[in-house]
Amino acid sequence: MKNCILSDKLKPFLSVRQKKQQAQVLAFEDSLMEFGSAKECHLRQLQQLKKKLLALQRELEFRTDELQTSYSSLLQYQSILEKQTSDLVILHHHCKLKEDEVILYEEEMGNHENAGEKLHLAQEQLALAGDKIISLERSLNLYRDKYQTSLSNIELLECQVKTLEGELSGLISQEPENKGDHSKVRLYPSPCMIQEHQETMKRLSEVWQKVCEQDDLIQELRNKLACSNALVLEREEALIKLQADFASYTATHRHPPCTAEDCEDIKKILKHLQEQKDSQCLHVEEYQSLVKDLSTELEAVSEQKKNIMKDMMKLELDLHGLREETSTHMERKDKESALLQHRLQELQLQFTETQKLAIVKEKLLQEKDEMLNELEKKLAQVQNSLLKKEVEMEEQHCLMRELEITFKEKARMEYAALQGEIQKLSDALEDTKQQHRLAGEVPTGTAPARLHPEGLQQPPVSQGPLEFLTQPQAYLLLEATTAWKSSC
Repeated sequence: MKNCILSDKLKPFLSVRQKKQQAQVLAFEDSLMEFGSAKECHLRQLQQLKKKLLALQRELEFRTDELQTSYSSLLQYQSILEKQTSDLVILHHHCKLKEDEVILYEEEMGNHENAGEKLHLAQEQLALAGDKIISLERSLNLYRDKYQTSLSNIELLECQVKTLEGELSGLISQEPENKGDHSKVRLYPSPCMIQEHQETMKRLSEVWQKVCEQDDLIQELRNKLACSNALVLEREEALIKLQADFASYTATHRHPPCTAEDCEDIKKILKHLQEQKDSQCLHVEEYQSLVKDLSTELEAVSEQKKNIMKDMMKLELDLHGLREETSTHMERKDKESALLQHRLQELQLQFTETQKLAIVKEKLLQEKDEMLNELEKKLAQVQNSLLKKEVEMEEQHCLMRELEITFKEKARMEYAALQGEIQKLSDALEDTKQQHRLAGEVPTGTAPARLHPEGLQQPPVSQGPLEFLTQPQAYLLLEATTAWKSSC
């Protein structure tokens, strides 16, 4: 009866303990489930970061290809400028040839015509040469304008390269900051997460190396642009020299330096004519003095006249042939100048087309830069969210540790309390055993005294009902405590 009463009294105590233990176990399992879900979210975010890193690597490769294409277009512009300079050199050579031809024509006309006709024709030729020189100066001005536009295009491309360099330097400055933020965070010490973090850091270092390589490539492009600018300046100086040569050419042909030689030739011709006149006067005097020899001399003079007329006809024919040759040569030169003008127009059209293509490429580069900026902003947002999640994970981990510590402390306290109760129960068992032994030694006449506890030395009532536990009940309590300890 006492054992049943004790078991009934121990049941609520044991049920309360078991309920507390079950509640603590359920709370621990819930915290483990939350930690697992947070870990899965972190893994998903790491996978998304890997995908974004791959996309950024592809974007970097595409941008390197675009930089190479822009560099090839710059080389094409440089080749076009070299062609234009070669065309200018050819035109200068043609001008020199025309100058030599004009000098030759002047010499031939001076040999076959009189001084007045010679001067008149020379003035006409000089006027034509002046017109051609003016047209050549106009073409040179057009070339210079095109050259300046090409220089402005090169400067625009250089500015774009500088902007790209600044953006890349911004990326480079953002990357170590992100690295510094990552170094401050302590991840949960699981091997999978540590391995994934190491892989992401390796990929970030590879991206950093690629950015450095892009910076070196941009530096090489800048050096090449500087070389091209130096070449452009040299060519501009060559153009200035050509303009000076043309100016000197126009000045020399507007004020020809060969007038003194022409005057000397005229003086020689006049002197020769004066000598012929004197000789004719002597002949007339001889004719007057020698009337007898008039017929013979008249015949000789007539023969000389005929010879002179033949020579004059030959000279006129030669002069006519020279005029025809000069006209054909001038027509040929006009055709060549027309062909050169047509070629210049074609070059202008090609240059405008290349300018349009360069503008389109610049627009595409700007759009791609905007896309890159957006991607960088998104990546920064994702990194910030990852940092926040990692901080939350650390906080949860700390809470879990605190819960474990508190749970272990509570278990130790409960275990100590149970050990104390078990000790009390064991003492009570020993007392009951001694009482049972004493009761067995007492004679049967004293049996009613067990019903009256005042006559026996019983333990005080304040010890509670645990003193009346039997030995099997104590063994059951010991097994329950050992099982609870093993579960903890």
